[in-house]
Amino acid sequence: RAEPQKEASYRWMLAQRTRAAPAAAGKATPGDGLGAVRYTVELDALETFASMLNEPCYKFLTQSSKLNADGSISHAGAVLEWTLLWDVYLKYLGDGDRWLAYESLLEGLTARGRRLDMWAALTGDQIMEVFEGAPLTPANIVANLEFKPSYGYDVQINAFKRVIESMSQDELSMFLRFATGIGKLPANRRFPAGQKLTIRFMPDDLNRLPSAHTCFWTVDLPPYEDESSMSEKLRQAIAAPQPFALS
Repeated sequence: RAEPQKEASYRWMLAQRTRAAPAAAGKATPGDGLGAVRYTVELDALETFASMLNEPCYKFLTQSSKLNADGSISHAGAVLEWTLLWDVYLKYLGDGDRWLAYESLLEGLTARGRRLDMWAALTGDQIMEVFEGAPLTPANIVANLEFKPSYGYDVQINAFKRVIESMSQDELSMFLRFATGIGKLPANRRFPAGQKLTIRFMPDDLNRLPSAHTCFWTVDLPPYEDESSMSEKLRQAIAAPQPFALS
């Protein structure tokens, strides 16, 4: 999750746009997707945007918008959302390859101007659903689990599922991050290539906490004899700063 100050700056930029009147028939600008909502950003706000955004992101925003006579800009669809997501990536997520990613994202969004209508009609909510991933529910998590051994541990397997079902959304995210290093599920509710998160019951001291191998998407835990003990120890493990090192 973004730091409060960083998040507030992006929310402020989103709040500066106003909904504009629909373009008259025959006067739509490039990038006006079918049924797309049009927005306007006033000149004063735009000048502040220029100091807050990475230069390429600001350039993308202005090039994807129409410059009005009063210095404001207007555009259709989710141009501003894409701009901010791009800026987040460049500032906080990118690494040595970020400029290659930037160029690829540019080509994917615009195909050099030939496919603007494919994405401009998307709403911000639709885009955020893709980027945020699927809702974290117990059913979505359990559907991505596999248990080893799958026989002889029926009591523990059923207890583990019930523990997952008792978790809040925040705890489910903590569990995924503990087990895989990723706190979300893709929007299609499945891990890439159909990969499963493996839960292994290992003969071990029942006082030990579960341990995770994030490189292999595997969680090892002793075959706890009661559900309350399993729940307590799993929650301790996922809340620890370095759960894979605990015992």
